[in-house]
Amino acid sequence: MAELNENRGSLNYYLVQNPLIKDKDAYMARVKSNGVYDLNKIVRLMQKYNSTATFADIKAVMEIFFSVVGDVVADGGSIRLPIVNIRPAISGSFATPIEPFDSSRHTVLPRVTPGEFVLRSLSNIQVSRQEAIERGPRVMLYTDCKTSTSSTYSSGFIGKLAGKDLNFDETNPSEGLFIINEENDAEVKVEHFGKITSSELMFTQPTLAKGAYYMEVRKAYGTSKELRSGTLKKSVVVE
Repeated sequence: MAELNENRGSLNYYLVQNPLIKDKDAYMARVKSNGVYDLNKIVRLMQKYNSTATFADIKAVMEIFFSVVGDVVADGGSIRLPIVNIRPAISGSFATPIEPFDSSRHTVLPRVTPGEFVLRSLSNIQVSRQEAIERGPRVMLYTDCKTSTSSTYSSGFIGKLAGKDLNFDETNPSEGLFIINEENDAEVKVEHFGKITSSELMFTQPTLAKGAYYMEVRKAYGTSKELRSGTLKKSVVVE
């Protein structure tokens, strides 16, 4: 087995308020991932260990390995490996000592804990606190579907916004999509939507007076329902 790499990168984290502790200033850490490694990426990294095995050879062995582990657990066995420990378990409450398993109330699930190799690796990691990144809507692109451009605004026709975290609670009057006049800050709330997802909003564009406007998505977060907003950087001009 290869030796552990002692010269590792930093584990970056930021702090957010703990929603489970009320009336106190308590914070919890959120880790910022340095990347997601699927099977293909892991196999490519394995090839760097002076291995003469091809990518296909390593991947084939790994897939057999996964199948064997799955079969062992499915047979009720426990797995003990350098990276992970797995054992099957049953969750749910039983009313009597002789009550049979009921799939509507009981669930078979895996109990997973880190193996010795992973624990040793984490013990050597360097930790670095970063500034917190506040979650909020990100409005990235507007399209007037009548003209398929972002340079026009067609009242009564479909408009589309693309971005991230755009979905909101329609029952909360403070949330939604607002179109705001740049000159006098008068705002119009969009009422009719054809699609509301995290990445896209499709809506009937309300009638607006001539002028320059910006579009703003407002959304409440957390148990405190803190209202946060995301604004389209490019103004929309109504002629």
